[in-house]
Amino acid sequence: MSLIQFILLISLFQTPETDTVVLSEGYLKLTRAPQSGDGQYRMITHELTNPLRICVVDSSGIPVEGVEVHFSLLLQPDGSQGFILDPQITYTDRNGYAGTKVILGTEPGDYQIVARINGLPGEDIQLFTVHAR
Repeated sequence: MSLIQFILLISLFQTPETDTVVLSEGYLKLTRAPQSGDGQYRMITHELTNPLRICVVDSSGIPVEGVEVHFSLLLQPDGSQGFILDPQITYTDRNGYAGTKVILGTEPGDYQIVARINGLPGEDIQLFTVHAR
């Protein structure tokens, strides 16, 4: 690991509440949490029944707390408005989980959301598809 990667790794694990640094050897892996929320159907302009959830683990499979996770809209039906992710940026809890609530837009169809750990090597992206009727 280079010095730059080490510094990046330390800065990504500083939690905003405590400034605690959690170090992990190797890389981090972003995985879907049990009951990830992927594949849900809901009426347009309604909140999904369950949040979208991910889990961050280190190279040994141990959950990592305090990792900044970004959720963003990747694709939505043409002309759709009012889609909301809340929050768009969040931090993993002590069990490595992070999530976001979704309010669907104004048009029926598929919405794709991506969760990522910015700037970190490893498997750091998860794609979710939810459906509006």
